[in-house]
This record gives sequence, C-alpha cells and structure tokens, in this order.
Amino acid sequence: MHRAYEGSPESFLDEFLHKIDEMHNPGNVYSTVFTDANFVAVLQDLIMGGTDTASHLMKFYIRYMLYYPEIQKKIHKELDEVLGDRRVSIQNIPNLTYTQAAMYELLRLGNVAPVVPRKAFNDTKFEGYDIPR
Repeated sequence: MHRAYEGSPESFLDEFLHKIDEMHNPGNVYSTVFTDANFVAVLQDLIMGGTDTASHLMKFYIRYMLYYPEIQKKIHKELDEVLGDRRVSIQNIPNLTYTQAAMYELLRLGNVAPVVPRKAFNDTKFEGYDIPR
C-alpha cells in the first residue's frame, strides 16, 4: 500500500498511486499498466515535459525577441502600463493581451516539445494489436 487514500485525489499522481494499489491483483487486466515502474516513467515524463519544454521555450522566446525588437518594445510597454512597479501575477494575465498573444504565437511557431521515446516493458497484446518489447 502506497498511502492511505481518502476522498478525492489531489493530483494525477495521487490517482496513479491509488490505481497501483487498486490494481495489484495479477489477474486484473490493468495490473501491468499501473505499476511502480510505470509510475517512475510517468514522473520522468512530467519532469522532462515541464523542465525541458520550458527551457526550450525560453531560448526560443529570447531568440524571437532579438529578431523582432518592435514586438519586444510593445510587450515591454504593455508590462509597464499594466504592472507599473508591481510584479507579474496570475491576476494580471487577462490584462496583458498583447503579451499573451505574443506568447501564444511563440507556442504556435516554435517546436518546443522534445520527443520522448516510449518503449513497452514486455511483449504485449492490446485490443488485438501486438506491441513488441
């Protein structure tokens, strides 16, 4: 048992741990999906997805601002007008329309998601398909 489970899960990881405990019956179809090894793989995916993607986006953002200084100036102007001397917070985001649009455009233009290869742990048959190790 990974931990006591009470009420609603607080996160995806809570639910995954709960499923590991719940599916710990070897006869269960999902007992090979919800395992400690898969939990570690999911954690790695989340960490890589969060850190690697963010660092790629920041590099792309800096490069983009160097190529398009007029956009950088507009973003800077909007930040000064909306924030003044305050720091950026979640509450300010709806008021930063140009900055938001620029960030969305960067996400659209840039390929910031790394390719994370996946591999089956064992030869598997799923819904009639053979998935080799």
